[in-house]
Amino acid sequence: MPNFLADMTQVALVSDDVEATTRHVRDLLGLGAFQLRDFRVEGLFETTLDRRPEPWRMFLSISWIGDKTIEVIEPAGGDSVFRRFLRRGLRGVQHTAIDRGGWTYDEMKAGWAAAGAPIAQEGKTNVTTIGYTDTFDTLKLSIETLEFAPGMTAQERAKSAKVHSWIGDPATLHELPPDSLVTGVTKFYLIVDDVDATAVHYAKLTGAPMRSFETPFTNLKTCVACKARLAFLDLKTTQVVFAQPLAGDDLFGRLRDARGEGAHIVGMTPRATDEKTLVREFAAKGWEHAMMVRVGPQTLHYFHRNDSPFDVEVAL
Repeated sequence: MPNFLADMTQVALVSDDVEATTRHVRDLLGLGAFQLRDFRVEGLFETTLDRRPEPWRMFLSISWIGDKTIEVIEPAGGDSVFRRFLRRGLRGVQHTAIDRGGWTYDEMKAGWAAAGAPIAQEGKTNVTTIGYTDTFDTLKLSIETLEFAPGMTAQERAKSAKVHSWIGDPATLHELPPDSLVTGVTKFYLIVDDVDATAVHYAKLTGAPMRSFETPFTNLKTCVACKARLAFLDLKTTQVVFAQPLAGDDLFGRLRDARGEGAHIVGMTPRATDEKTLVREFAAKGWEHAMMVRVGPQTLHYFHRNDSPFDVEVAL
């Protein structure tokens, strides 16, 4: 079966206050500028939901972390997959955008439908066609695919976009400040109740079955023995980690108990190159160093904040 999930290229949050969430996330990680784009009144057309016309609207902000984007969306008018996410009582990572891997938008749309993840919401701007799945029950997040006008890239789209306002210095939209905590996005952790039930849906999209396994590990921060069932999906530049907490006081279990299932941890490349600096810089931003796990030659460091829309994992 063809692979319709080449890579994940975006961390996309949904909030009921785009400006407040954007400022908060930007401060938590020391990110660059966010460009606010206003689609509350105009700029979107041919909008549908569940294959029926629906005047969904949004107010969004976008910035770059290395070669990946981070986006915050506030739904504003009409029903949408964004509003459905909020109606579940959820906040945080709602979807990720996908590298189409050479497929056209229509080919991707047909491939996803055949794999059990049909596009539920669509719309157009003057230079893009956008589609979102409504797959929280199966994939634990939605997926976005979009097609720009011929020859256009996301960076070029940012230059030509009608900007409502800026949060931060526009010069740092693509260039992270020197004091940012992170420089790239590497992983998406899905905290789930049943790894195998979730992984099978991703296998349909990629054509690559995944093997799950139970593994004991020690949280080196607390010296507590834990156990989880894990599975991994390697994409072009990112990895999806499926984590089902089984035993012990670990961050996976804390997040599932507090927030339910979902994409609650984002793996990132740290700017710091040693553990002492890493912990000090995250602590200065109010992050709790919640978990440490040794994996071969690397140590995975997990940072938590109750008020952050996602936790952060970094590897040293």
